[in-house]
Amino acid sequence: MKPKPTVRDPLFRFARATSEHLLYFSQEYCYGEHKEFLQTVSTTLLAPKTTFDAAESRVPTPVRALKHMPKIFRDNSHKSSSYLQESAILAFGFVNWSEYFPDSGSSQTLSSEYAIGEGIGPYGTLRSKNTALGLFIIGPNTLYPPKIQSVAEYFIVLSGDAAFQVGADTHFLKKKSGDIIVHKGDQPYAIQTGDNPLFAVFGRISKTHY
Repeated sequence: MKPKPTVRDPLFRFARATSEHLLYFSQEYCYGEHKEFLQTVSTTLLAPKTTFDAAESRVPTPVRALKHMPKIFRDNSHKSSSYLQESAILAFGFVNWSEYFPDSGSSQTLSSEYAIGEGIGPYGTLRSKNTALGLFIIGPNTLYPPKIQSVAEYFIVLSGDAAFQVGADTHFLKKKSGDIIVHKGDQPYAIQTGDNPLFAVFGRISKTHY
C-alpha cells in the first residue's frame, strides 16, 4: 500500500514545476537583471525539503473568488496543459486561500473577485520567512488597481485573459499562458482582466529589490 500523500507532496511538485518554468523562460527570453532574478528564484525553489516547516492547521474562511474554480479547472485540465498547469491544479487544495483586499468601503466589490492562495511563505501551508510561492485569481472584467510591493515579485499566467502594467507610465500589455511578468521592488504594477478569470502563479524572495 502506498503511503498517503502529505501536504508537502503537491506543494513541492508545484515548486519544482515553477522552478523549471522560470529557468527555461529566463534562458530563452530574458537578459540582465531579469535573467539573474528568475534564475535565483528557480534555485531557491529547489531548496532541500527541510527548509520549509509545516504550518499549524487553521479553520478555512470563505473566499468568494473561488466561485471561478469550475472555469479555471476546465481551462487547465485539458490534454495540452503544461506540467506547471497540472502541478498548480494539484496544489490548488493545499494552499491557504484568502481574500486579497479588506471587505470594506470602496474595496467591498473588489474583494469578492480576488483570491490569493499561499502554498509556501509567511502565511503558507508550508512556512518560509524568505520565500513565497502560491496561486492567484482575479475574476473576469476586473481591474487589480496599481499596487507597490517592497520586494521584486513575479507572476506566471496559467490561464485567462489579462493585461499587465509594470511601471506607472507604461501601457497595459496582454499576456498569454506561460508568460512571466516581473516587477522590481517599489515598482507599481496593475492588472486588467478580460472575459475570462485570470489564474496565475505568484512568487517573491524577501529583501530582493534588484
